[in-house]
Amino acid sequence: MEFMTKAGNVLERMKTPLALAGLVVLVLYGIYYEILHLDIFANVGAEHTFALIGQITSYLFWLALLAIVLAACGYFISFRGKQGP
Repeated sequence: MEFMTKAGNVLERMKTPLALAGLVVLVLYGIYYEILHLDIFANVGAEHTFALIGQITSYLFWLALLAIVLAACGYFISFRGKQGP
């Protein structure tokens, strides 16, 4: 439950969807950098490399969709907080 509280605090601090999108791009850059610099691609072969990159792209799509949903939730939470009770 502590994780959910921390996640809520992060969403409160990110008032704009642009900040959340920037954070997601930064995390994705780190993930792509680490995956593409692995020495497995020469051993795996072209077909399996294509499948691996296709799977990474699929995960990227779902992560981007999650970022959009979280950005919208953060916006509506901050908007609701400004209106008062």
